[in-house]
Amino acid sequence: MASVMHTTAGVTRLLRLVLVPVVLGALTSPAQGRLRVQSRGPRSATAAARIAAAFRKAGVKVGTLNIHVRRGTPLWSTTIRYVAPGRPPMVHVIRARHGRINGAQAAAAARRALASLKGRRRAPRRRPPPGDDIKVEAEEVPKAAAPDRGAQREERAREPAPAPAPAPPPAPASKPPAAATDDSLGFEVDDAPPRPKKPAPPPEKKPEKKEQVATSTPGSDDGVAEYKPEAPARPRRRAGVAKVPRGRVVAYLGAGLGLAWRRFLLDAVSSAVNFESGVFSQISIHGDVFPLQLVTRSFFARLGLRLAYAHSAGLTTETDQGESLSTENSRLWAGLTYLVPRFRNPRLPRFDLRVGVAHTGYDVDDNTQVQDFSVTAFAAGATVTVMFKRYMGIELGGEYRTLLRVRSDFMAPFETGPGALQGFHAAGGVRGRVIGGLGYRAAVSAERFVGDLPALQGENVLQVRDWTVSADVALTFQM
Repeated sequence: MASVMHTTAGVTRLLRLVLVPVVLGALTSPAQGRLRVQSRGPRSATAAARIAAAFRKAGVKVGTLNIHVRRGTPLWSTTIRYVAPGRPPMVHVIRARHGRINGAQAAAAARRALASLKGRRRAPRRRPPPGDDIKVEAEEVPKAAAPDRGAQREERAREPAPAPAPAPPPAPASKPPAAATDDSLGFEVDDAPPRPKKPAPPPEKKPEKKEQVATSTPGSDDGVAEYKPEAPARPRRRAGVAKVPRGRVVAYLGAGLGLAWRRFLLDAVSSAVNFESGVFSQISIHGDVFPLQLVTRSFFARLGLRLAYAHSAGLTTETDQGESLSTENSRLWAGLTYLVPRFRNPRLPRFDLRVGVAHTGYDVDDNTQVQDFSVTAFAAGATVTVMFKRYMGIELGGEYRTLLRVRSDFMAPFETGPGALQGFHAAGGVRGRVIGGLGYRAAVSAERFVGDLPALQGENVLQVRDWTVSADVALTFQM
């Protein structure tokens, strides 16, 4: 029975010595043998996934990896801090546009981490037990190389002290101002008192340099101190032309060719006019000018002038008798525009507000069938522009229009007061810059006016329907 108990105790001791380290190692190895990744900041999750994949591919699979992304202008900074067990931390900073890290940059950080991982281990610090003094013994120096300083001091102490120097004789009470003759030297000695020396000017005080304070960016876990000296005072600008802010333009000009189509219907109980011009070619110019950008940087700097004009080229009208009449169709827009402050991200929409007067005219030679017809309206609208790239963007715009004045002999017997006709203008297209300020613009627009005008005498009513559709391609210049 005793032998069985002895055998059981031995087996238990053997299991304790073998199984316990194995179980503890299995429990602790997953926490110590993997790469822990922590990230913070905008778009840090994507950057952390790419950097962690590069680290694992390079063979770095242990330690802690901290990734902190900060916004910047024009580049974002991504701070990579890798800490391996028993080794000093490795800090690597990558600067990329909008924090987009490519494979080459992630691989470079992984190589640095691998090099730090294979480097020399940091020796642990040993603290002496309390009460134990640490004695540092100096290396013995041969007598020929280092003489005995104590012996030299003893020899100097044994030497007799030097005798004191005799006191100088007292100076005479007064000396005659005339020169005295010295027989031993054979020349005259001038006993006049020496002239007083001018005091030296005080040294100029140099401006004290402000100390640089070591500060760490709040909220960062990279553990690296960052020295930020105080910014020097900016020199005052001379009075004159102010600098144009970045991202704004002083002028936006364009000229191009296009196609247009117009139809207007004047229907009354007594008679009707239904005219359709068909598709005709036209030339167009437009420009936005912001002169206040050159003299101020205030709220008014974004206020500018807008002018757009389009005119038909070679348009004719055929009557029922087969007569060909020279015809001119024109469109004019003039007014004010304001650029809403843009967002920091260039890919976010930009808004332009405008208000002005829009005129649409149709002039034809004298005849009995088709008469001149023109509409002047008040217009207010906005344009939204989204630039995907410098050379590619989309713009959409719209306006509300209400009648100010109408000119037509056919409409003279009817009331044509302000607001009698209402309509809209919608446009859309693409734009961009190719080289420098040179670019392009292609747009399609549509206009419509609708209204019923009562007669000045009687109960007759005139129905007005006016449509205009155009497409233009222009060459633009921005400065």
